[in-house]
Amino acid sequence: HFDKVMAAIDKMVEDLKEEEAEDLEKKERCEEERMESTRQAATKSRAIDEATEFVNRLTGEVKEIDASIVEKNETIAKTKEDLVEAKKLRKDENAEWKESTADDEEMKDVIKRAREVLTQFYADSGLMFVQSRGAAFARGPAPAGEAGEGAPPPPPPTPERARC
Repeated sequence: HFDKVMAAIDKMVEDLKEEEAEDLEKKERCEEERMESTRQAATKSRAIDEATEFVNRLTGEVKEIDASIVEKNETIAKTKEDLVEAKKLRKDENAEWKESTADDEEMKDVIKRAREVLTQFYADSGLMFVQSRGAAFARGPAPAGEAGEGAPPPPPPTPERARC
């Protein structure tokens, strides 16, 4: 009997050594897998951190671009307001210029009619009406005491009917 027990114990020891070898192999495989998983987790964690940093940087750039867009839209709105104001001012100034030009033309006609009336008056009175362009301006004002020398006498008083 004892031989059978010893053989069974030897068998058990052999089985335990085989199991130990299998367990050791399994443990090494598990440790390698765990180390590989840890390496992959660290790599993926680094990739996530880099992606997060990239997203944060892009988010900051988007905010800056949005602020720039708002600023440019405000500038556009201000420019449009200025353009409307400038157009209104130009329209007003153009209307004022047209009115001034019309007034100038009217005054030109009034002066022309006044000259014609004066010319007719002097002709009817037997006097000479002489007017030269720019002569008075070219000489400047007459010096004191020289106005009477060589100047024609003043016109005679006008009759009441000739007054305008």
